[in-house]
Amino acid sequence: MRYIFILILTLLFNLGFSQNQIIELCPGQRNTFNYYSISSTSGGLWMWTLQGDTIGYTNNVRITWRDTGYYLIRVYYKDNCGNPTRIYRVKVVKCPESAIFFPNAFTPNDDGLNDGWKPIPFKISEIRWQIYNRWGEKVYETNKLDDRWNGIYKNEKQPTGNFVFQCWFRGIDGKTGFKKGNLILIR
Repeated sequence: MRYIFILILTLLFNLGFSQNQIIELCPGQRNTFNYYSISSTSGGLWMWTLQGDTIGYTNNVRITWRDTGYYLIRVYYKDNCGNPTRIYRVKVVKCPESAIFFPNAFTPNDDGLNDGWKPIPFKISEIRWQIYNRWGEKVYETNKLDDRWNGIYKNEKQPTGNFVFQCWFRGIDGKTGFKKGNLILIR
């Protein structure tokens, strides 16, 4: 049993510590990262490689990602018999397109299900939306991603009926959009 334990430790030590990372290249988002070694710092010498090319000799490196693809970063410590002490597997992808979904109905009856209405954003950085009743009165407006309209206007529950929404938005990919549509309040 003791030998199996030593064998497992040896295999783990020789394989190194591995970490996976996915980076999205989006405007305004971070694309520079620091990577660190876990080896002892007492008088050691490190060697970092990216895709087999040497990129540094300290206990950390800083990399700015600009191109999509799969990358392998290895850090070697001089006393580790040529085996990497840490491996980073990095996948760099282009910024996913933003999207937004607009539900067509909600039921503000305090049952805990669909009690508020809001656009459902994906990768949206800015938003402004308004809701109007059938007489053209603005009954709700916000510019917060998480706000919901609860079906109340001037402290009164609005009756079942059709309402109109307008929404302006900007995605993290920089694209802007506008959507106008109908929603139904069901009591």
